[in-house]
Amino acid sequence: MVHYDGVAPARRVIEEALAVHDQLGHEHLGSLSYMHGFMPRQEPLKSFPASHRAWDEIAAAIPSLFRTYTVRNVLKDMPLLSAEVDALPDDYLQRASSLFSILAHLYWYCEPEPPAEGIPFPMQQPWEQITRRLDRPAPNLSFMDLNSHNWNFIDPNDAQPFRAENLKMCIPLIGNEDERRFQMLPVELLYQFAPLMEVILTAQEAVLCDDPVRLQEALVFISEALKYQTYVTLQKVNPNPYSDTYINPVVWGKTAALFASPFQPNNSVQGPSGTAIPSFTTLDIFFGRGNYKTTVGHETARTREWFPKYWREWLNALEHISIPDYVLQKGSRTLKGIYAEARDAYAGETGMLSRHRLKAYGFLDLSFKAGRVKTLGGVGGSYTERVWDRMATELEDARLERYGKAPQAVPMVPVKRVETIREHEHHFVRRIVFDTSETGIRYQAGDRCAILPENSDDLVEKTLTALRGSSCP
Repeated sequence: MVHYDGVAPARRVIEEALAVHDQLGHEHLGSLSYMHGFMPRQEPLKSFPASHRAWDEIAAAIPSLFRTYTVRNVLKDMPLLSAEVDALPDDYLQRASSLFSILAHLYWYCEPEPPAEGIPFPMQQPWEQITRRLDRPAPNLSFMDLNSHNWNFIDPNDAQPFRAENLKMCIPLIGNEDERRFQMLPVELLYQFAPLMEVILTAQEAVLCDDPVRLQEALVFISEALKYQTYVTLQKVNPNPYSDTYINPVVWGKTAALFASPFQPNNSVQGPSGTAIPSFTTLDIFFGRGNYKTTVGHETARTREWFPKYWREWLNALEHISIPDYVLQKGSRTLKGIYAEARDAYAGETGMLSRHRLKAYGFLDLSFKAGRVKTLGGVGGSYTERVWDRMATELEDARLERYGKAPQAVPMVPVKRVETIREHEHHFVRRIVFDTSETGIRYQAGDRCAILPENSDDLVEKTLTALRGSSCP
């Protein structure tokens, strides 16, 4: 085990990011912070400097351009403005990245056929300049551009301002309510994940200090937080038309989802799919995922290369300390049980990834049947290819991949006692009490249990004798 004087390397990454932020005086390319995690430390900017006012005018006109079928006519004649450092300060760089990534996708998909001339020069040149300054492999519509750094408050004074219901896209692709609700839900999830980053650091430092009790407390916190995100927040993506957070799968699939899909050939760039959400990658590392051989797993590993500098450094630093290895090393049934619960809250049959797969299946099913041809990750196919079935299978394979290093297991506990609590003639009501001490099991309503009866050795022998059989060696 590698020791780092009780301080997790990932904490040093955060401290360095904060120091850079304080030194530069602005949000530096998606740096990390204790308070907001992968979110920007301030509300994203709503405008450019006066020199780039034309870009603000285009951003405000996007919904109208889409609805009036004038996207290409207007954008091909937009003024050419520089995005180099001497013309556009760093403070405006992320807003510019969101704008030009969204404009490029809108230009490409706004008509049935892609543009023969490609992306116009007044759009392509600033996009490439922004890409170079952000140190990205190539121009693309990233998760930061579309989601995590592309929001504003509807009511900044709301009691819980980071609810999806109180967020709107700073620069929308389409501008309809289905898009707003769908794209702002990941922002709420990512905001809720921010406290978990501190808890993850606490868990790793507990390993360094050989403090299993502190690790157990951290794992319980992670488990509860993931369950809340799964059963409360994630459910806001709701196809029920009577829901307050209703999202029409057909409208979403034919507009916002289609326009956000990568258009570059051979899936050469990364799209803003679920694999691009850094909280998932963080949890994969924390729970010891070592296998990325599935299609979705390969995409997840590849997406990491497109993350900004401090995101990559955070993930790399997390890999220095293995939580599952420590749990196995300690050999404590209680610690193993609590760890298993936290991991299952993320990747179990009823955990976050499973619930996400069910949501994805329903939305993909309806939207592809209505004419959608590609996922946000760039996976395409026709109606007859049943892409929704294929993606559901691939998501399930990727979920099971999380258990490669430490297989999923069901706790086995003995019966402590059997009590008859009601008796009437030949009918009995009995209470069966299980001994779950020192297992780490925490029961909640809806949990399942199964009873595996064991016959007495004497009864087994008598049965074998009657059947003239023999016991297996």
